[in-house]
Amino acid sequence: MKSSNSYAIPAVAFMTLFVFVPAVLILILSLFKTNFLSWEFVGLNNYVKMFNNSFPKAIGNSMLYLLFIPVPGSIIGIFLALSMADLNKKHRNKLIFLFMLPSFAAGLIVSQFWKWIIKLTHLDVSYQFPGVPFIALTILIGTVGMQTLFLSTAIQGIDPSQYEAAKVDGATWWQIKFRIILPQIVKTASIILLFGIVGALQVWETIYMIAPFESTASMMYRVIADGFFFGKYGLASAECLVMALIIVLITQVKNRVEKA
Repeated sequence: MKSSNSYAIPAVAFMTLFVFVPAVLILILSLFKTNFLSWEFVGLNNYVKMFNNSFPKAIGNSMLYLLFIPVPGSIIGIFLALSMADLNKKHRNKLIFLFMLPSFAAGLIVSQFWKWIIKLTHLDVSYQFPGVPFIALTILIGTVGMQTLFLSTAIQGIDPSQYEAAKVDGATWWQIKFRIILPQIVKTASIILLFGIVGALQVWETIYMIAPFESTASMMYRVIADGFFFGKYGLASAECLVMALIIVLITQVKNRVEKA
């Protein structure tokens, strides 16, 4: 191996050890019915069983979480970042700190707060609606501050002389925001959206704390429940592989749409 490529050895070793090897082991595990005490080869039976139980419902719920969390979060983050673009650094940092307060609190504390809201309002979250939208709302509130921070940081990297030139030509601040700033932060917003999509498809902690029902379960929640709650590790491995495939397909579709 050339010396110029030797720097890639740690990264390749890391990916092999923590990504490719576990993926192969999960693939093998999905072909067995096991609790790690007994093993029975079942072939594709776990995949058949998966689509004959509640996993298709979990896929549908995950698509709803995808609709309710990363897309609105990116839109709100862009709007907040643009709204604060003309503020001085002190006021902008104060607002960002306020937006990020929900993300500073521990997930258990935040979940207990929302459980108190549910009890106070007598809201029944055991159904898909309003269960899924309510859970999505709690996650959205906790993540929009970080998105705003990243987008505001991207805005600070824009050359201020562009603003001055636009003002000389008679542009208003909102015209500057939408015609100069927005096009330059689209790439950052796209990356944030990608991470948001992956995160939304892996939601499970908030579901477990607030509404641990089949009607609100995501794909990741089903993987956790079947694997760690019920000890069906082969079934959970099959669900995990299908979930990973869905994530890859969605990210590929997103990339193709952006390139079109």
